[in-house]
Amino acid sequence: MNRDHQFFRFDERLTMIERSIGRPSLHNPLVMAEQIIQSRRIRDNLFPTGYFSDAAWEIILELYVAEQLGEANCTSSIGLASGIAPTSVLRHLARLEQDGFVYRSPDKFDARRTLVRISLHGIHTMNQLFSAMGTIRENENVAERPTVFKSSGHS
Repeated sequence: MNRDHQFFRFDERLTMIERSIGRPSLHNPLVMAEQIIQSRRIRDNLFPTGYFSDAAWEIILELYVAEQLGEANCTSSIGLASGIAPTSVLRHLARLEQDGFVYRSPDKFDARRTLVRISLHGIHTMNQLFSAMGTIRENENVAERPTVFKSSGHS
């Protein structure tokens, strides 16, 4: 999946979310998850490959958003959506499943596919994270933070 298509998909999903809640909300966990995904994709376009990699985080974010939108993912679509190699997806899914954050089940309509979903434990944990992030945002005093950083002159 090319990056332009990923951005289109994000915009389309964000529009669906905003319609469902009436307006954009920084305190809505689904909106927060989508913003994290989008910011990571922008970051990946700006920095060379390999600077940032957290495949398990990418996977659980994708599964969280998919669950909130009522979608199920197959293993291959998770790799495509998050830009992770199939073998890495399988390795990280095994760990996430072992730790109770996701579960896999056969696709009822296509026996060749395995569906992956975030578990109730995974949803609860992500909701706790987004709740804490919302609290952090509420407590920040933006006026005290610099808005422009000066270059240190180092290259």
